[in-house]
Amino acid sequence: MKNRSHKLNKRILLFLIFIGFGFNTAHSQETFTSKPVVGWQNIKSYAFNNDQTLAVFEMILAEKSMLFISHFVDGKWSDVVLIPEINDYLGGAVIVGGPFFDYSGKTLYFNANYSDSKGGLDIYFSEWDGKKWSNPKNLGEPVNSSLNEESPSITASGDKLFFTRNILLSKIKRDAKELGCKSIFYSIKNTNAAWETPISMAEPININCEATPYIAPDGKTLYFSSIRNDAETFDVYFTREIMKNSWLIPIPCPGTIGDNDDYNPEFHNGNIYHLSAFIKKNVFNGLLYFNSLPDDMKPIEMIEIAGKISDLSGKPLKANLYVHDPVTSKLLGRYNSDSITGLYAIPLLPKLAYLINVRKESYSFASFYKDFSTNSLSDTAVQNVSLFNTVKLNLVVFDSEIFKPLSATVKITNNANGEVMNVKTVNSAPGRYQVELPIGINYKISANSEGFETGAFDFSLNDDIIFSDFERNLPLVPKKQEFVINVSDFETQEDVAAEIVIYNLTRDETIVVTAEDIVSGKATVMLREGDKYEFNINGPKGYSFFNSTVDLKSETEKRSLDVELKPLNAKTSITLNNITFEPNSADLNEQSFAELNRVVLLIHDNPSIVVEISAHTDDVGSDNYNLKLSERRAESVVNYLVEKGVPVKRLVPRGYGESVPLAPNDTEENKKINRRVEFKIVGFTDETTK
Repeated sequence: MKNRSHKLNKRILLFLIFIGFGFNTAHSQETFTSKPVVGWQNIKSYAFNNDQTLAVFEMILAEKSMLFISHFVDGKWSDVVLIPEINDYLGGAVIVGGPFFDYSGKTLYFNANYSDSKGGLDIYFSEWDGKKWSNPKNLGEPVNSSLNEESPSITASGDKLFFTRNILLSKIKRDAKELGCKSIFYSIKNTNAAWETPISMAEPININCEATPYIAPDGKTLYFSSIRNDAETFDVYFTREIMKNSWLIPIPCPGTIGDNDDYNPEFHNGNIYHLSAFIKKNVFNGLLYFNSLPDDMKPIEMIEIAGKISDLSGKPLKANLYVHDPVTSKLLGRYNSDSITGLYAIPLLPKLAYLINVRKESYSFASFYKDFSTNSLSDTAVQNVSLFNTVKLNLVVFDSEIFKPLSATVKITNNANGEVMNVKTVNSAPGRYQVELPIGINYKISANSEGFETGAFDFSLNDDIIFSDFERNLPLVPKKQEFVINVSDFETQEDVAAEIVIYNLTRDETIVVTAEDIVSGKATVMLREGDKYEFNINGPKGYSFFNSTVDLKSETEKRSLDVELKPLNAKTSITLNNITFEPNSADLNEQSFAELNRVVLLIHDNPSIVVEISAHTDDVGSDNYNLKLSERRAESVVNYLVEKGVPVKRLVPRGYGESVPLAPNDTEENKKINRRVEFKIVGFTDETTK
């Protein structure tokens, strides 16, 4: 296995060497003359932004290397001026140089030996906020070390940083320390946006003495300076990554080879720029040149997509754009939109497809797809993205058992710190609440309603939010208490198995307890706290029924009900509940119908009984008037029962007026007791059933 692997590696190396020789051969007969860029003298290093409207130079002033800036305005470059935010940071430094613009032109990387460096020269960056450059930030470990880190160059995707570190030994003829011989390193930004431990580039890149790497926007074409092939000065070389961590044999770039030190390459608008430096009469001279390159030594031509990131009102936003492989989800690069304009630009390699995710803290998530796999450029249209920072939560609060909407008090809490959020809640309809919530917080949504347990759920807006409207249901569980119903025979006190129907008069709810549910004459049910109930107990054949109401809102109300069902015999007399009439009238009120319907069922279930319907009044009015009124009321009840199918021969109406009171007529409550209708068995159609 080792021999086979060795042969394969040897073949790859021979292939790379062959390609390298091919470049040399192809370009040996062509002439690419360097031309000076006039206007600037004694440049130690420089950087252009992508559209060459901005240039930064390292020049010596008062025996210190400092950064100067120039703008391209009205067809010419302005005079260079110092950048105080960078040069004067922490009191200044002896060396501030090696500038490099990121793809957006808004971040400037450079090397410096400020007082907070890790040792010697470190790599820093500064960001343009539209008015000034920010205070430099040290890139930190593991990129920066006790050695000198210089000449940063970052890929357009922002995920790979190239730079140099000084080396201690060199095989070149000139003094390595004097010349500044270095090795080229690279560091990769991981998925946590942290730089990983730098790796020294292997041969054929690092061999003796390298400097000033420049990675083109394609992320694959690398230009750098090197002393090799028995040369005594720096020349600019070209290489390209043809597979992961495998690079072409570097070849010199035409027009950059000479007796001077040629270094600091950058590629813009089809030309390669470089510095040519020499010492004359102990004075450093650094001149900027440019020339064209053969097509196959130029960076791969990129496809640029662009657009604007804004909020729903059109306000520009600074957001992060992450480019992924849509098949593997591998992160291919990171970009930012401009904080002032919201504009972004992303260079992409042709013949591939991309998924771009747009993220901004405390804002919604967006994503779009670009497909260049068919070599079509039709997908390069401007891609504007609008983000929002709040969502509308439509909350439905309802009874968990009967599904009716509930009036509730809604509370919004920040789960991270327990703080109650001051957000406006709109009650749009019964049981429906609408609240607008900022994105980026994990909430607890809770609701309270009288007579119900507090309901709550977690609602996280920390994840990728793509919808602006959400709807959530919040069922509340009613608070309940135990209620006991004891059913027995009125005469013998023995247990009776009856059917119990319980109507909740506060809300639409019915509870049915069958005879099988009653154990030893006892039924236990769970009733809602604070509600009012009507109990209808229907005994087995041969027994009367029972009706009563219980208000559990009252603290004095018993939490049990003792029911004694009367056997149906000649002695049975039952006062009917809730039978009422219009004042001084025999017209039944509608609330009487439920009780009378129970009488209908009782008579049907016991077809042998003959029933007297007795009506009674209080003592208000004359005896004769009250007698006539009670007779009319008894007839009215009988007529209702007959309409419901009870044979008239089984009904005997009789009015007693005020002659048979149950209580003294001395209070309104007692008078109400005396105004009543009774059900009395007076005979049987079949004498054997008595």
